[in-house]
This record gives sequence, structure tokens and C-alpha cells, in this order.
Amino acid sequence: MPALVIYMDPVNLAIQLPPFPGGDQVLAKFCRELAREAGKLAAEIDPDGEPAPPEDATPEPILMRDEFGDSGAGN
Repeated sequence: MPALVIYMDPVNLAIQLPPFPGGDQVLAKFCRELAREAGKLAAEIDPDGEPAPPEDATPEPILMRDEFGDSGAGN
């Protein structure tokens, strides 16, 4: 059965498909409204809209050429 699960610490919230005819349409409408409102909140919190880089991201090494024509950081 389709459900929307929102993981919050220390509880989780599960919203299941309503068990009546047209329940799928009701849940779809709710999900769209939730997405729209969440987008508004995200824009208010982070106006530039750019996601932050992952915390474990490491920059790519830059290869540079020295006066001897060697590249990289090796000896």
C-alpha cells in the first residue's frame, strides 16, 4: 500500500493511502501541496537555492607544472 513516510527524530510519521474510492487522488493532492509548501519554506531558508556540497567532498587535486616540467606533487 503506498504511503508517505516522514522521518523525524525521535518519531516517524506515516500517511497511508486513504482506503476509499478516490483516496489515491486525495493523497496525490496532499503530496503536491506539501511539496509546494516545502519549496516555499526552502526558498525562505536558502534564497539562493544552491545546495551545499556534501560534507565528505574533497577537492580534486590540481596538477601544476613547475620550472622543471614535472607535474603533480610527487618527488
